[in-house]
Amino acid sequence: MAARILSVILIVLGIGLVVRTITGGIGGGLGLFLGALLIVAGFLRLYLSTRVG
Repeated sequence: MAARILSVILIVLGIGLVVRTITGGIGGGLGLFLGALLIVAGFLRLYLSTRVG
């Protein structure tokens, strides 16, 4: 249960970071990259938590 909650938190943080970076304007490459990493990590964690246990 805790793994799913953490996964959703990671996905929401990643989406929030991407949206904030896009609304901030030019020069947000690092924010987009880190946001994408958080989203991918959240989805992989969610996938593995449902597949394994």
